[in-house]
Amino acid sequence: MKNKQKWFLILMFMVSFISVFSMGDPSEEKWNDGEEEKNKIRLDDFQKTILERHNYYRGIAGIPLMKWSPRIAQNAQKWANQLKGRGCKMAHSSNSLRENVAGHSYLGENLYWAWSSASVTPDASRAQNSVDSWYSEIADFQYSENGTICPLRGKKGMIGHFTQLMWDKSVELGCAHAVCGGKSLVIVCQYGPGGNFNMDENPPFPPEAAERLNKDPVNQPFGGLPRCDSK
Repeated sequence: MKNKQKWFLILMFMVSFISVFSMGDPSEEKWNDGEEEKNKIRLDDFQKTILERHNYYRGIAGIPLMKWSPRIAQNAQKWANQLKGRGCKMAHSSNSLRENVAGHSYLGENLYWAWSSASVTPDASRAQNSVDSWYSEIADFQYSENGTICPLRGKKGMIGHFTQLMWDKSVELGCAHAVCGGKSLVIVCQYGPGGNFNMDENPPFPPEAAERLNKDPVNQPFGGLPRCDSK
């Protein structure tokens, strides 16, 4: 009887040992959770909205969604700060300021300006307005697989903000803002890698994306997205 009790106790000890060993060190699990938390990119309302709005339109087209790049955002902020020193007058940054940033040989850039007689705040609403403004240039755009060579549909003569926003190979985004005198606001978005490259040969996105954009109800107010080539 005593031998049976002895072997029973030994067996229970072995089971307990194996259970503790298989569970691992709880402190290691907490450390890993801490590392994941530390590596998460925390975006404010402005940043979160402007990224989501880009991806809203890109999602309609079925092209790759963008990821936020803190390094590109930092570069955009440098230019926004310079524009603030000029009274928020709109001007693109030089190519040299957008070369070899965040692992990209070149960054694209979109600018937006707003003014209010009372005051202007760089909030989520302004972030969304900026992207909507750039996207609205689809009203002047026609699609061709051979590049952005079609005659414009409208009279604004601007499609470059739209094509950069929707350039399918631009997959990283960073944006910044500056306020001048409390009444004017400039928003700078930069894109990696830069779009609008060899536009006479390269369309911003494939024909399947153009077809989705043409059919989606959100583009009905813009007349869809027609094609100017034979297909």
